[in-house]
Amino acid sequence: MEKVYREFVEHFNDLNEVRAEKGLPALPLPSKAAMRAEIRKLAPYHVDAGRRGVSFAKKKYAYIQGKHDPEWPLQLVEMDEWQVSLQTLLQGNPVWEGLGITAKKRLDEEVGRMQLSAAIDVRTKCILAMQLARTATTDLAIATLKMAMTDKSDIAKVAGCDHPWDMAGRIQMVRVDNGPAYVAGAFSTAAIDAGIAVDYAVAGAPYLRGSIERVFSSFHTGVISLFEGRTFTNVVEKGDYEAEARASLTIEELGRALVRWVVDVYHNTPHEGLGGQTPRNCWLSLRKKVGVPLSPNEDAMRACFGITVERDLRSEGIQLYCNKYQSPELQSVRREFRLRKKLRVRFDPDDLGYISVETPKGWLKVPCTVQEMHGIPLEVHVENRQCMLARYGEEAARSAPIVNKALADLRRLADESRARRGIASPVFTATNLAHLDAHFSDDRVRVDEAFDGDILGLDEPDDVGVAGDPEAAGETTTSLVRDTMPFLGDDDDDDDFEYVLED
Repeated sequence: MEKVYREFVEHFNDLNEVRAEKGLPALPLPSKAAMRAEIRKLAPYHVDAGRRGVSFAKKKYAYIQGKHDPEWPLQLVEMDEWQVSLQTLLQGNPVWEGLGITAKKRLDEEVGRMQLSAAIDVRTKCILAMQLARTATTDLAIATLKMAMTDKSDIAKVAGCDHPWDMAGRIQMVRVDNGPAYVAGAFSTAAIDAGIAVDYAVAGAPYLRGSIERVFSSFHTGVISLFEGRTFTNVVEKGDYEAEARASLTIEELGRALVRWVVDVYHNTPHEGLGGQTPRNCWLSLRKKVGVPLSPNEDAMRACFGITVERDLRSEGIQLYCNKYQSPELQSVRREFRLRKKLRVRFDPDDLGYISVETPKGWLKVPCTVQEMHGIPLEVHVENRQCMLARYGEEAARSAPIVNKALADLRRLADESRARRGIASPVFTATNLAHLDAHFSDDRVRVDEAFDGDILGLDEPDDVGVAGDPEAAGETTTSLVRDTMPFLGDDDDDDDFEYVLED
């Protein structure tokens, strides 16, 4: 106001000089108090628009009608991504580093900022999901949406929480922005398949997702600010503070810190938006009063959020990362239909016990031929395979005693995996799944009838004695072709016979 008044006085004096040249009397100069009074009469919207821009004023004075406020849990969930304002030591599981799943962008890159994908229930203000990753992708968004509908108490237990993280259920609507991770068809398809409506907020209007935007700010002040290596919004605030040099937390430690703060601190702190009630108490009271929609079952979760790959259907079924999946219904497809291309397969990276296969008859649920794979995550399967091959080698790993030990180790690794599970676990994408495909197809060995080779990754030939060499198979090839022929039907076409030999 002082500046405005000085400029006004200068302009007023120039005006009176012009009037004096014309012989007109001078106008009386208004006082500073009068100027202040006039300024205070201006509309706040116009003041902010003039000082900080129209865009700022629109966001500040935007409003949401009360009829859009949800009335029960999971009626409306907001999702977004946030670049964590903390430099983190980029150290991951050495197995996954070796496979390129969590490889650094540059060989000399040791620290960096993580992307946090999160989901919040607007009615109760409970955080339903968090996922940490190097980059924000559609796969990360889908994994977060899936996590929001599952019980996360095991993650809370690993982080040392005193309370469970049991907020979960079927979401009615998810509100997101127009970022590339959400506008991709894969995200909307997964949501719609799960019966979730997707609401895309207007671009440039973060106030339409106010709950998730505010909670990211709370993350920074509540937990991130406690650690060395935090970043700043501008160079003035940063000063001489070297965030990269002060980085002290690994990705896993950051994940545990975020979970501990959310479950034990944020969920149990009175929330202004809930009239002073804590998010956890609000969830519990509404769950008792109006209920919470049940989460989809395992088969529905795999069908909606599973990773999709393409595989051939052969006499031994579907092979996925050295595991075979077989069922009578699946083999009937080979007998009844002439398949000209690979079939689409969906699997849950958290449980390799079953897969879903898209066939001309529709989607089929197919079990793994190895019972021990039920409940085993892909992460554990890969680690077990790496350990066995490194310890025994490909040839030695075919013996029955080692196979039995592998199955026992697999179950132990699964228990250990659950004991260290966190929000920084690998999020599988098309790129790193391609790495896995190449990795699992590296080693091929001779067929051993005493051992199927599913667990250890011994990817044996499908219908011949020696991979890629039918003549070297001798009588084995002939017997396999003869045993397979009844499944080919009565068609006189030789294409099927050649297909068996080629495979």
